[in-house]
Amino acid sequence: MSTPAGGARETDAWDRSFRPWDLYFGVVWAVTLIFTIAAPNSAPVRATAFTLFLLLAPWYVWFGRAELMRGPDSRGALVYIYVAIGLFVPPAVLVGEMRSAAFALVPQCFMLLSMSRAMWAVGVLNAVPVIGWALWWRPDGEAIFFNALFAVVSLAFSAVLGSWIIRIIEQSGRS
Repeated sequence: MSTPAGGARETDAWDRSFRPWDLYFGVVWAVTLIFTIAAPNSAPVRATAFTLFLLLAPWYVWFGRAELMRGPDSRGALVYIYVAIGLFVPPAVLVGEMRSAAFALVPQCFMLLSMSRAMWAVGVLNAVPVIGWALWWRPDGEAIFFNALFAVVSLAFSAVLGSWIIRIIEQSGRS
C-alpha cells in the first residue's frame, strides 16, 4: 500500500465506501425487474417472480450490506448468502430472465465467503436456476443446451474473476 506525501496511510478502496456496490446492486436489481416485466411468460408467472424477487432488495439493505462491511467468512455472511440464494432461485426458475440478478450476487459470494464456499454458492447460483427451469418448464433440447452452456460459461467466468478478487483482498490484508 502506498503512502501519500503527508505520510498518512491510504485506505483500501473497499474500506472507503460501499456506495458503488450499493449502486451496482440497485442497477442490476432494477434491470432484472425490467427484464421480468418484458419476459414472454404469462402475466401471473411474471407477477409471482416479480413479487418474490422484490424481497431481495430489502434483504440486501437490511442484512447484506452490513455483512459486506463486516468482511468475509462470518456466520452472518453465510446466512446472508443462503437467504439471498433462496430469494433468487424460485423467481429465476419461473422466469429465466431473472438469472441476470446473478451478476449482483456472484461478486457478493466472493466478497463474503472463502474461495471454496464461494465456488459452491456460485455453482448453485448458476446451475440450480437452469436445472429448475428445465424441470419446471420442460423446454426443448436446444433451449436447455444453450441455457446450460450459458450457466457453464458464467460459472467459469465467475471462478476466474472471483479467485482474482479473493487474491487481491488477501494480498491487501497482508500489507
